[in-house]
Amino acid sequence: MLNLIPDLETNETILREAGATVYLVRNGLSSRGSNIRLWLTDRRLILKAGIGPQRALPLSHITGLAEQEVGLYNMLRVDFDDNHSEWLTVQDQAGFIELLEQARAKAPDLVYEPAPQGIEGKLFGIPMLIILGVMVVGCLCMVAFFVLFGFGFFWMGT
Repeated sequence: MLNLIPDLETNETILREAGATVYLVRNGLSSRGSNIRLWLTDRRLILKAGIGPQRALPLSHITGLAEQEVGLYNMLRVDFDDNHSEWLTVQDQAGFIELLEQARAKAPDLVYEPAPQGIEGKLFGIPMLIILGVMVVGCLCMVAFFVLFGFGFFWMGT
């Protein structure tokens, strides 16, 4: 079962919950999007997909908010003081930006755990090893089939 309940800190209040899409944007192009659940609290912006851990981004470390057109989408770019940006689209984006600005102005200063340096390094983890294993077994089965088929065809022809 999917767990879409955020892990909140003591006395943390949810201001808004919304569906969102987080994009990977490079050189002005959007390459992919991940559908997530987003919670804006009085302290953090929490992003969580159906599986996997949540990402909690302290509001006090946001250095800028801007709507920016990328391809076909009008995205919200959230900049952080570690020089990384989150690109997302949110339901009722204008209202969300206004509420985020208000919450950011009142947010306490929290310790910030930097975002992962991208998903590229994670592509070669356990899931990739499983995929490669299945591909190798599939290729070996195909080779075995053609060898046996070829041998049978040659044997029946003589």
